[in-house]
Amino acid sequence: MMSRPLRPSWPRRTRRSPNWPKRSAFRNRQSAFSQKGGDRMNTDKPLGAALLVLGAGGVISAAQISVRTFNNDPGPKLFPMMACAILIICGLGLLLRKSNRVTPAIPATEWRRGLTMAGLLVGYALGLWLVGFHAATFIGGFALYWAIAGPEKRSLMRGAIYALLLTLGVHLVFKTMLGTFLPQGFLF
Repeated sequence: MMSRPLRPSWPRRTRRSPNWPKRSAFRNRQSAFSQKGGDRMNTDKPLGAALLVLGAGGVISAAQISVRTFNNDPGPKLFPMMACAILIICGLGLLLRKSNRVTPAIPATEWRRGLTMAGLLVGYALGLWLVGFHAATFIGGFALYWAIAGPEKRSLMRGAIYALLLTLGVHLVFKTMLGTFLPQGFLF
């Protein structure tokens, strides 16, 4: 005896059902990213030009590094020149790429968040100079966590743990394992 498959008790939505939307979100050809008009801007060209200028300036600066080496060793200027060459290649790629797409404008909240992070990095550099590595890295790590996490995921304890682990990890790698100098700061 062959039994019939069980049917669900709830109504199924099929393409032929009147409850099914005629144009689903996946089939909709005009998404929010491709709509014309408004205050939309493509930032690929300005970013490409900035990367090109930054990379060229870096190559020029790195070429001025002169340290005596033996056996044709490139010395300390090799890594900065390679990094700046990658910036130049990425900048040229952005400049030469044909772009027909219209991208959405960056919302004001994202601008604020980005400028906050840039300000935190400047503050971290000043903190290294003023209070030294350990205090500046702990405070900077916590502040960066606070800016990235967003209001719904922020936790004082989690931020303090992340900042402490970051400070200890960087100290362990650079001071203990590599034996490098970490800034002391002149206030402490």
